[in-house]
Amino acid sequence: MTTLSPAPQTHLPAVLFPSQPDSPKVVAPFAELVQQLGARRLWMGQSLKAETHQVLAHLAGMGHRVPVGTSVTLMPLRHPYEAALQARSLALITGQPIVAGYGASAPGFVRSLTGAP
Repeated sequence: MTTLSPAPQTHLPAVLFPSQPDSPKVVAPFAELVQQLGARRLWMGQSLKAETHQVLAHLAGMGHRVPVGTSVTLMPLRHPYEAALQARSLALITGQPIVAGYGASAPGFVRSLTGAP
């Protein structure tokens, strides 16, 4: 069996889950890859199927306590306090640093939610 040695911190890869998950179970192999490679972080984008922060928290509950990041979640869908609370909660649950990326979204999407771009 080949054992991978961790690369220098500046050269570590990150892993991106490329779609909206139906279940945390489909993301688990990506978290396992982060653990096996010693990768910097598991990234997920906005999901309208299963809420991103909850999927990442579920993975931690499954034992995948890896550094995570959101790239990006949409601010029009959440209150700033709730966004901060979700990010802090993930850091506490995983025991790892997180990167919380939030985006304004497209004007048309914001208009559909609020009536103004």
